[in-house]
Amino acid sequence: MNDSKYPPPDADGWVPWIGQPDGRFHDLLGQMYFRVTPNGVESKMDTDRRHSNGLGYLHGGFLMSFVDMAMFAIIRPRFTTGEGAVTLSCATDFLTGGVPGTPLEAHGEVLKETGKLFFVRGLITQGGANVCSFTGTMRKITRRTLPGAVGPGAVGSDAVAPNDAPASRAR
Repeated sequence: MNDSKYPPPDADGWVPWIGQPDGRFHDLLGQMYFRVTPNGVESKMDTDRRHSNGLGYLHGGFLMSFVDMAMFAIIRPRFTTGEGAVTLSCATDFLTGGVPGTPLEAHGEVLKETGKLFFVRGLITQGGANVCSFTGTMRKITRRTLPGAVGPGAVGSDAVAPNDAPASRAR
């Protein structure tokens, strides 16, 4: 992936999801990395205590946020200039408890792509153990500036809005 929005990959091909913190939701989670391999797109993220629940395991909300970001990494190489996507549905099955301090990895694939939709599935692993599986549907959109948007990234290609019908009517 040679997209100017992303820094160059490290020696193992991992690229940071964001170059610099920009005040958006993903900053709260920590840095995610992705790479494109012959077997598809892989994502990884370090974990720590802030990602844990009251029992000491990784919080389900954190895992689902990582799943959502991983789904975007999976479809990202298929975007054309000016194209983005929004999540229409995401199903996550928790298979075992994840533990803070060990990185998570996501592997997935696009099952089908239509003119407006991506259908994806994947698996989150930690230290070789399956933590959760996921499926999702993503709707393609045209990137444009949102009316009234303010702050970093509000103007230009980073702010997105659907180019036609709301997601609830797009199915």
